[in-house]
Amino acid sequence: MPIFAPRLVNLDENEVIRYARAQKTNKSLISNAVFNALIHAKPYGSYNIFDYDYKNSNIFFENKRILLNGNSIKKHLELCEKVAIIAATVGKDIDEEISALSEKGEYTNALLLDAAATEAVEETANELQNIISREANREGYNITARFSPGYGDFPLEMQEDILKLAEGNKIGIALTPSLMLIPRKSVTAVIGFKRGNTIKTHDCKNCDKTDCHYRKNNHSGNCPAT
Repeated sequence: MPIFAPRLVNLDENEVIRYARAQKTNKSLISNAVFNALIHAKPYGSYNIFDYDYKNSNIFFENKRILLNGNSIKKHLELCEKVAIIAATVGKDIDEEISALSEKGEYTNALLLDAAATEAVEETANELQNIISREANREGYNITARFSPGYGDFPLEMQEDILKLAEGNKIGIALTPSLMLIPRKSVTAVIGFKRGNTIKTHDCKNCDKTDCHYRKNNHSGNCPAT
């Protein structure tokens, strides 16, 4: 199982503003949140690649099949022959710093650091996806966008299997009884390997999450669901 620790040198302040819904916030506060996030983030990623039966939505794992439930994941992985199961985190230190700011009553700074931490884990997942894309290309595949449990009708209950397949425990990720990932700024996802043309990234217009803030703001790209 490959494990990697990317070096985050910068975060997109516009994305931090978007996550925090802080369009009117002083830019110096945004820059400070990014600086703080880069200090406290401990980014790690892990992944494994498996053969995939797209007709039956089955991952082949240790002489058994694991069913990926839901029509949305089945559609997302249509014609895919392999899948990469990934996990990414920026560690617990940044969670603790967000909590410390809140406890001191620095709610704006806590909110902005939370948004910067979200952008940090997205960048970590993006770096991991780039590595997987290069590996897929060497084998003659292109990859799909990331697809996480809880997105569309891909049930959150799949989180346990996905985390296990990615061996997320080896980078410090655990699962609570309510199926939340710990540290909070962690993600898991499925990426498909498909022959043919490059596959489009997430498009909010085609998303089932009609109550999503990013859809309401006509955003398309790496939303938190992917």
